[in-house]
Amino acid sequence: MQLLGLEQNGEIVTARVLVSEPGLTSESVLEPSYNLADEEMVARPEFPGLRYQLGLEAVDLENNSALLNIEAPGTGLLGEPAHALYLPGGDRGLHGLVYLVA
Repeated sequence: MQLLGLEQNGEIVTARVLVSEPGLTSESVLEPSYNLADEEMVARPEFPGLRYQLGLEAVDLENNSALLNIEAPGTGLLGEPAHALYLPGGDRGLHGLVYLVA
């Protein structure tokens, strides 16, 4: 996964996230969104060909970073914070290392 950018439109922040299949056979851009006022996820796009969703759980616009969560709809199995991905921004662009958050 690669965080391409964050875009704010009023209270809604949308992340552009490049996702690829194992072996880089194909790539897609998913755009999950987050409501700053309500502090909750809005859009949770599905991974292509899968029922797993990508949710945007929090954003830090100052540091161009996002807290993302991969979730299986209806199960809640991947809804725990231990499965969240933190994609940092910074001076080197928005494609830094991906850290697991425990």
